[in-house]
Amino acid sequence: MRQRYFICIIISAFLMMISFAWAQQNQPLAQIRVTEQGDIEIIRLNNQSEISDIQNQNPKSLRKSSKVDASPDLTYVLSECSISYSAPNLTIHVRVINNGSSASVGSMVGYYITGGYWVDEWFDDDYVPPLSPGEYEDCTDSENMSYHTDYPGFYEICFRVDYLDDVAESDETNNYYKFDGTIPVGDPYPDLTITDIEVLDSEGPEIKFQATMKNIGNKAAGSGYKNLFYLSEDKTITSEDYYIYDWNVEDAIGIDQYKYSWEIISTISGVPAGSYYLGVIADGNNDVYEINENNNKACAASPMINIVDESGFSINIDGLKDDFYNTLTGPDDGYLQLRSYAWNGNGIPDNDADLSAKIWTAWDEDWLYIYEEVKDNVLSGNSTDVWANDCFELNVDPQPTSTANSVWACRLTALSQAAAGVVGDDNLNTISDSDKQYVRKTISGGYALEMAVKWSAIQKNSETVTPAVGNIFGAAINQHDNDGNARRDATVQWAAVMSNDVWQNPAYHGTVTFLSDNKLKFEAENHFEGTANPIPYDGSDYNRTDVQKDDIKPLSFNLEQNHPNPFNPSTRILFSIDSPSKVRIEIFDLLGRCVRTFGKMQCSPGAHEMIWDGMDSNGQSAESGIYFIVLTNSTRSLSKKMIKLE
Repeated sequence: MRQRYFICIIISAFLMMISFAWAQQNQPLAQIRVTEQGDIEIIRLNNQSEISDIQNQNPKSLRKSSKVDASPDLTYVLSECSISYSAPNLTIHVRVINNGSSASVGSMVGYYITGGYWVDEWFDDDYVPPLSPGEYEDCTDSENMSYHTDYPGFYEICFRVDYLDDVAESDETNNYYKFDGTIPVGDPYPDLTITDIEVLDSEGPEIKFQATMKNIGNKAAGSGYKNLFYLSEDKTITSEDYYIYDWNVEDAIGIDQYKYSWEIISTISGVPAGSYYLGVIADGNNDVYEINENNNKACAASPMINIVDESGFSINIDGLKDDFYNTLTGPDDGYLQLRSYAWNGNGIPDNDADLSAKIWTAWDEDWLYIYEEVKDNVLSGNSTDVWANDCFELNVDPQPTSTANSVWACRLTALSQAAAGVVGDDNLNTISDSDKQYVRKTISGGYALEMAVKWSAIQKNSETVTPAVGNIFGAAINQHDNDGNARRDATVQWAAVMSNDVWQNPAYHGTVTFLSDNKLKFEAENHFEGTANPIPYDGSDYNRTDVQKDDIKPLSFNLEQNHPNPFNPSTRILFSIDSPSKVRIEIFDLLGRCVRTFGKMQCSPGAHEMIWDGMDSNGQSAESGIYFIVLTNSTRSLSKKMIKLE
């Protein structure tokens, strides 16, 4: 019995030794905790010799070591994180999710303001309960940001998930996020905005106006700042607009108080003639630190301010007939009347109500001005060919004394594609936006078009127009009519030769001479050829003779010579058909190979136009040489030879 007792004691002692050795081998080096400042605090060491190693290690790397059994990963769902600000209240929403493989313990998400590169100041937090893998928690916080820092300013908003490091995570790098944009934080701010602008006298150069400003912030605005006044061609004030005046505010404006500027009188100088909106910028020099700097600019809607230059010449592109045009009397000073008898080969109008136009013109050193009123009993834009819709077409030979075959052209359709039933429009498309102005209006019995084109935009083959008294340029004007038949039904024209070919033949153009006092003289005679057109353009009655009517060719299946020819890189192809049909245009080389096919096009009777850009069917530039245009319908085929140059 005693022997068994000693054996049990020996076995128990041996097992205790084994258990102690196992525990010593598997227990951590030390028990530690991480303070809120990120420091390591050692609670108990098992081996004093390891203290220096522990103190030198990053706590995040310790938590990632093999000694950490759990592996939660708290992060955020960016698509569900947002902020909204309505001064002075901020609402922030954060969705926290556990993307790890084990459950997390309770933690906190902290909210901060930052000055641009790292967290500056904590302002609140939310509790996040323990989360299983894949589980999330939505946290929302609303704060009055007026009193959250001793240094008022515009700050970014950010947050940190588990900002107290309560959770030992598998990834500590995905907890931080900073929102775009800034909000005002700190003491209350003023907010100046313009509530009203009134023009009391709109005729320059001396104008009278007043403005009203209000402080809609939550703090009074101090004194000693300026509101700046501008003249703008649109309702957006930019650095390109004309500064004309400043209004100095000498006393403070309290919360929800108004400030008035009474009957400011300013003499405008250095501003080009034209119509402008009056705009004002509250605190234009940014002397006041505001809660919102984005609502300081305002422009008056009406009336507009009219600035007239010293010569008294002023044209406003607004769709209204300017006073200057009332001084014009006929073709000799820039006023043309294209009555229904001024038709060309495109078709004859029934009468003046069907198609006729009154055209007034003017010029200055920068612009050509045109205003027209058109009688047209059916307005239509239902053709895909814009030149076959109701439109004004101007063709210009920049240098009529030159032998070069140069014609520049532009069009303005009566209707825009925004109008019902319109499938094709032209808004002076050959001209860049900075070089044109235009307005279209519907009037009783027809429409009105007004436009301005910069002389610098009118150029062809390096030829330009030089606007100076005594100089000339060639021109032809077409007024096209579409009576809803998806084709060009008629045209009235001003030219030396009444022909649709004015688009490609400057020998058919009339002559325009620059006169003094911003006027132009129109002569229906070609300067180079001397060919003259007897049709009057002063509005008087006139009967076209039967011989002249014989010039009108019936509709036919026809392929005209391309223009220009020779060409590089592109050329225009003009053809006509006499009945509705499908046609095909093909380009062949000298070996009979088809280089380009334009497919089967359903065309209406009349003239049609297309462009070959010189590219083959593979999108590669065709080689220089001789080519043939072939026009084909179901029963006939026509061809023309053309030459492409290097």
